[in-house]
Amino acid sequence: MRLDGTGVSRQSPRVWGKPAPKKRRILLILAALTAAVGLAGLWKAAPRHDSTVATPAAGRDGAKPGEIRYPGKLPARFEVDPLYQAFAEDIIRRHPTRLAAIFVMDLATRRPLVALVGENGTARVDLQSLAAPQYPMASLAKMTTAWAVINDKGFDASRRFHLRGKPHTLLKGQLDTARGDTFSLGRAFAISANPIFGQIGVHYLGTARYMQWLDTMGFNRAKGLGEGIPSGRAQAPRDTYNLAELSSGFVRTTFISPIHAAMLARKYAGGGELLPPSWDSLGTPSHVPAQEGKATHEMLELMRLTADSGTARRAFDQVWEDEMREGFEFGGKTGSLDGDNPKGHYEWFAGFARRKGRPDSGIAVAALAVNEGRQLLPGNWFAVQVLGAWRRHFGQARALASTDRALAEGKALFTEEDQDALKARPTFRPVKRKGGKKLKKGKKAKAEKVAKSKGKKRRRK
Repeated sequence: MRLDGTGVSRQSPRVWGKPAPKKRRILLILAALTAAVGLAGLWKAAPRHDSTVATPAAGRDGAKPGEIRYPGKLPARFEVDPLYQAFAEDIIRRHPTRLAAIFVMDLATRRPLVALVGENGTARVDLQSLAAPQYPMASLAKMTTAWAVINDKGFDASRRFHLRGKPHTLLKGQLDTARGDTFSLGRAFAISANPIFGQIGVHYLGTARYMQWLDTMGFNRAKGLGEGIPSGRAQAPRDTYNLAELSSGFVRTTFISPIHAAMLARKYAGGGELLPPSWDSLGTPSHVPAQEGKATHEMLELMRLTADSGTARRAFDQVWEDEMREGFEFGGKTGSLDGDNPKGHYEWFAGFARRKGRPDSGIAVAALAVNEGRQLLPGNWFAVQVLGAWRRHFGQARALASTDRALAEGKALFTEEDQDALKARPTFRPVKRKGGKKLKKGKKAKAEKVAKSKGKKRRRK
């Protein structure tokens, strides 16, 4: 307390219990700086699916980073199924996108049935692009992780895990196995939950064992995969967190080709062996075990859940009607991220369709679509459409045709059902206006329109 010249008391600038205004400002600035540093740490801990794609790592074949060496000669000519080839080509033409690639092989004979690469609505046969491990694997990596933990630890689809936060992020705190909501392995695989597969890599497999399983799945092999197909490329993890990224597919240092992805799908659905396509038109059937083992049974269950209730459910619901499903089974795995080579949003699907319990009667497919801007060709819908064509024509005897004659011969075989399927659009993807706003359809859109018009009338009154 002090007196001024008038004798009136004045309060000191400092109020007891509170710092002076100048000191309070300094403390606020320090607190803001501390919070900014903490947020920066969290940002580094959580990789985003931005438009950054790493260069493929050097493999044991001596290739430099970014260089792809083909360990054998790919065939200049081979035969495909004319109907399925023409059907896939028509889809690429009707849904132009930055890049579309699809490879389909028979489960028993391993013959190629479809082999196409498309760019902006035009399709061509390009085996080098289909065989090149230059596309980020994304969540297809979860197939390797699931197969590894099923074999090493005996886990099944009902095995429970804890999940904190959102399933499509990957923070360091989410690798805690003791807290959070419980998810089964089957559910985690179906919805592609990154944290749970990060936990599996870190707590149940480890770096050395995971790299061994990648070798088993056809990665970093000096001699390739056979029949001229290069192996996939995968960098060893730098630390524990990077191992979680690798095992969940939340990373851009693992690269695979569409042919390799189809080989993985065939391995699970067609007998358990990782075998390359057979370019011979005779297609000698591979050895298929009389009874599938426990690990194969559990893996197929995970892939079926993806189609029934997971990330591929909407595509299968649209294409595979109830009457088509009786006596058949199907499944797969999706994967998506943003990339730069080419630039766009990458969407994978690797899966299968077959007679129920018959690994010698079906097909394996791998499809990749890279969309940019208003381009809309979902990779899973693309693959499921081709699987639907196989189901409609199942059991029909049809001669293979060379790739230069397949389109003309195949289009003549289209049925009315095929034509209707080709006219369909992926209804589960939003159609965008030029300004980027989503077009809303149905009763909800009408209700919103009515409410908006009523609001304008009220304001006028």
